[in-house]
Amino acid sequence: MWHLLLRRPNGRQTRNVGRFSYRGTGKNIPNRVDIDLRMEEANKRIEIGHFEADTIESRRIREQQSSCLTVMVDRLSRKTIINKTTSKTSNMTSTSIIRAMKPYRNTIKSITYNNGCEFYKTKNNNKTFEIKSYFCKIYKS
Repeated sequence: MWHLLLRRPNGRQTRNVGRFSYRGTGKNIPNRVDIDLRMEEANKRIEIGHFEADTIESRRIREQQSSCLTVMVDRLSRKTIINKTTSKTSNMTSTSIIRAMKPYRNTIKSITYNNGCEFYKTKNNNKTFEIKSYFCKIYKS
């Protein structure tokens, strides 16, 4: 524990907790399929229906709840579907994706996610749309 303590210029000790939390990275996602196994049609952008999903979280303002955007982009047509949610939890994100993609349920073939803990429940999306999901390499953009 001593290695987490730093000395400030004024001599006081502080804990170095870091800026980012790596709890819940992609290593813990059940049935995670790597992007290397994604269909060739998705990689080469041959057909419509292969989406990439990500989330954008707003800055938290004091005494207000933060909000989050779930963004899905088709790899070929670049059609972008954005849905607003109240939090970045896995339940809310999964529900948001299902709600936003229902009108396109016949055209969806696959969804590629990043490794955030908000995509922990992708199994619900796979069952609803009868598709496969893939995940990016861990710690790669």
